[in-house]
Amino acid sequence: MIALDTNALVRLGVEDDQAQAARARRLVSDAENRGEKVLLLSGVLLEMVWVLSKGYGFQRSDIAHLLDALL
Repeated sequence: MIALDTNALVRLGVEDDQAQAARARRLVSDAENRGEKVLLLSGVLLEMVWVLSKGYGFQRSDIAHLLDALL
């Protein structure tokens, strides 16, 4: 099992750094190919919501859509 941190989740959602986004996608994809679960801790999800809303100005509906896609 792997656990993703806030940085990896934000990179997956925002893709503002293409290299880091690609690494995060590859990490998740490799885990999925090995049949591993990906752990998303509630604190990490909460921090991601804060970063997206305060740091990036995302609207609630956009954050909800991203959370839905992640889960």
